[in-house]
Amino acid sequence: MVVITVRLNNNQEIEQVGKVLKWKRSEVIRNLLEQGRKMKALELFKQRKVSLGLAAQITGITLKKIIYKILLNIFSLISFILSRLFILNFSSP
Repeated sequence: MVVITVRLNNNQEIEQVGKVLKWKRSEVIRNLLEQGRKMKALELFKQRKVSLGLAAQITGITLKKIIYKILLNIFSLISFILSRLFILNFSSP
């Protein structure tokens, strides 16, 4: 593990997240960095700047797992849309 020093203008947000989640400050920062890395990889993939394989490498997730997560999100979205359509059909007179 590498130790990195970072200067922050305001660490109240980090302290607040830590208090809510009952995490140490270092855990909050590590988690935020991990989430940021995943978001950046997804953003680069959406912009077609990296392949899905490279996005998986950036996130540290296997290609198989990233495809699974994408498909899971697609199915969740389809399920949500269909449930809304179903509700609209039955709520119309």
